Amino acid sequence: ALAAAALAAAANAAAAPPPLTLNLSGPGGAVWGDGEMAALVRRLVGRPAIAALLGELWVHHTSLSDEAASPLSELIRASPLRELHVSDCNPGLSLDGVEALAAAAEEAGCGSSSRPRRLYINARHLPPSAEAVAMQRSFAASVTLRLGGGRGGGKGSPSPQGRGKGSPASQGRKGGGSGGGRAHHKGGSPAGRGGSPGGRGGGRGGRGRGGG
Repeated sequence: ALAAAALAAAANAAAAPPPLTLNLSGPGGAVWGDGEMAALVRRLVGRPAIAALLGELWVHHTSLSDEAASPLSELIRASPLRELHVSDCNPGLSLDGVEALAAAAEEAGCGSSSRPRRLYINARHLPPSAEAVAMQRSFAASVTLRLGGGRGGGKGSPSPQGRGKGSPASQGRKGGGSGGGRAHHKGGSPAGRGGSPGGRGGGRGGRGRGGG
């Protein structure tokens, strides 16, 4: 039922010019878990006309775990997604889960001539460990990855006008999101951002792209 409601919100917003922002974050977001995410992705993939409009997905403060990495990866490949905000979930996506998303973006051609925009992934709940920074750098051609303790990236959820603090398109977003499958359109994008903090890390240290 939740996935159907979220798809309906996306369909209702699809009449406006793309890209579409689907915001499932916020105080009510805890009820949005891996099962709901998988169900929504199935519906979106089955409605390619809607999936083709999706620009941003916000799922801060939900109940997602690494099990959501597979359907989210499918969505990355099936849509022109520009931003994916997965921070501060409980239990949350681990570094392995986020790496799977980055690998999907690379596979989908993000940052290439066929899909010029790199995918912005907000995973600020992950500390900028040497391993995380190495992974961040290894996917830098396809992904702009925000880790915790660094500059940039979004906080909270987007306003209806796509303004606020820290957004990849502006200077950031402030405040909590709104739940209930709110969808809207905005124009900004994180294109041109990238890099990794402070010259830390370097190399992947033998870490495989499939996790581990």
